[in-house]
Amino acid sequence: MKHLTMALLVGLTVAAPAAAGIMRAEESAGNKACFNESATVNINYRGSADSPSDIIGKADGQMAIVKKEAEKIGITSFELQNHNYSINNSNHRNDGGDYNYNGNMNFKVEPATKAPMLMEALTEQNYQVSINVNKYRKQPCQ
Repeated sequence: MKHLTMALLVGLTVAAPAAAGIMRAEESAGNKACFNESATVNINYRGSADSPSDIIGKADGQMAIVKKEAEKIGITSFELQNHNYSINNSNHRNDGGDYNYNGNMNFKVEPATKAPMLMEALTEQNYQVSINVNKYRKQPCQ
């Protein structure tokens, strides 16, 4: 929990100044510099099912849940970058099914300031979530 709190604080500090994909000017020792900022949200999930074909529907369902949360928060651009999952057989049915699956989704999020809010909402639903904010200098500044 301590690490999650620290990650959220760092994410809020980094993401708060600007929206994703929007250039902004910053004054530094009298020099004007422009920066682009973007955020990606990485979401991990897992579960079990009775057959591999059931898992395909469950994986699509996971994506629908995540997209719905993004809409509720007011994320204007939520673009899937990558979605993958793996299926393994289970000989011990202790998870409620014969097959276990692990999945990962990666989305580009705009504005970047909303990424920590999405992280909080999905964490409450027991998803493993990480965010990555990238800020880079862009010249010329306009």
